[in-house]
Amino acid sequence: MNKMKTYAILLIAIIAVWVKTVAIHLLSFDLGVETFTQQLILWLSPLSFLCIMFSFAFLFRKAKARNLYILATVFVLDLILYGNVGFYRFYTDFVTIPVLSQTSNFGDLGGSIKEILAWSDVLFFIDFFIVLIAVKMMKEQEDTLTHRKRFMLASMAVAGLVFATNLFF
Repeated sequence: MNKMKTYAILLIAIIAVWVKTVAIHLLSFDLGVETFTQQLILWLSPLSFLCIMFSFAFLFRKAKARNLYILATVFVLDLILYGNVGFYRFYTDFVTIPVLSQTSNFGDLGGSIKEILAWSDVLFFIDFFIVLIAVKMMKEQEDTLTHRKRFMLASMAVAGLVFATNLFF
């Protein structure tokens, strides 16, 4: 039963972050997605990354550490996505490595933070609360998860397959 709780929490985390990310991409960014292939790429792109990020949870032997990792990962991914949307609202551009090196861009944001924020921004963190509730409801006992490395490799293999499928399109 503990194995099922671990997998359920991981699946809830992956699905919640995945669906929210796709929804935000569709609603907050002007991506010009028109064809079925573009839609498929939009849906598959975050999935391989999320499978890899959450597969590292199998490295933790204790359920408490594993759940803390899952919650921290969801929260950090939420912050990154929220920061990207906030930057896009102001500059109509995405945060990239070259943009990050131009720190003068961020100085302009200071006075207009109130203009960028919206009451609906709380929804950016809805997946964190969903995963938090799942963790609280499915309290795991001590770890009985065997073959953690196999599951981690299997998860990464699925991520690689999804990534390769994404590249195919």
